[in-house]
Amino acid sequence: MKHSLFNMTGYQAIRPLFLLIIFASILLSACTAKNPPLTETAAPQETSLPTVTRTKTLVFETRTPTDTISPVIEVSPSKETSPTPTVTAKIDVSLLSSTLDSDVDWHILLKDLNSGEIILEVKPDEIFNPASMIKIPLALAVLDINHQMGRTLTDLKNIGPEGRNFAALLEAMVILSEEEASQALEYFARGDNRLRNTLISWDIPNTTYHPRLSTCNDLATALEGIHHQHFLPAEMNDYLLDLMLVQTENDSKYLGVIPGTLSGATFANKRGTMTGPTVVADHGLLSYKGKTWIVIIAGTPDENGTATFESIAASIERFGYALAHELKRIFPE
Repeated sequence: MKHSLFNMTGYQAIRPLFLLIIFASILLSACTAKNPPLTETAAPQETSLPTVTRTKTLVFETRTPTDTISPVIEVSPSKETSPTPTVTAKIDVSLLSSTLDSDVDWHILLKDLNSGEIILEVKPDEIFNPASMIKIPLALAVLDINHQMGRTLTDLKNIGPEGRNFAALLEAMVILSEEEASQALEYFARGDNRLRNTLISWDIPNTTYHPRLSTCNDLATALEGIHHQHFLPAEMNDYLLDLMLVQTENDSKYLGVIPGTLSGATFANKRGTMTGPTVVADHGLLSYKGKTWIVIIAGTPDENGTATFESIAASIERFGYALAHELKRIFPE
């Protein structure tokens, strides 16, 4: 009996431990089923890393300096749109300026009508007394007013004020610089303020006749209008140009030395001179080798009053000779 009782008591002693082991096994199995192994949860970390790497790479590539500079290097305007410039000879402006006396108040404009380049200008907008050079804008206005009245060039040879026809008055004014003819034509043109209105419509606003005043730019506008036939019908324009080309005994003076020095050149001009106050001036359209220039030069003694009529005239002629030699150098005969 003691042996049987001993065995039962030992069984009873280990039974709770046995039950605890069974319960722990069941609990461990349940936890394993709910939570997958660690080796399986590492996969999302591996797949997310490449995504971050690609994002950084795109940002870097869109902001790289190489991308912003390379279009400028590959599409250079100097390589694709600008041809290599051709170096051509230019008129030596310093040479022309060296011929001008320093004690003279100069008004000068030299313009290439083929290129539109202003080569030299001195006080182009300053108002001064142009003497008889002002008669060219007046001649333009007289011809235009007659044209607006329906008159032809033939009509102008038969009618006119002061007992003389318009053609005779224009020839006397432009070729001979006759003051009586100028006054008759001015009086005609000033009627109903036509002279003033005509000049303003041509962008010649600073030219007046009482007193006689103008600017280099105004005179240049008139000459350029003749050259390009901007103001008059062809027949009247050519008529005025022919009057300016007529040679008189004094046409070899001042800028008239240019065609005498430059073979084949023509100079359609109008001089202007006065002795009280002293003014020596010349201007016109100089044509040579298929090119045309506006040349305007006028000098009066400066405030020191040391220059004379003769010294100003000599300086203008030196300017003319220098210009002729420069054109001969650039356009050899």
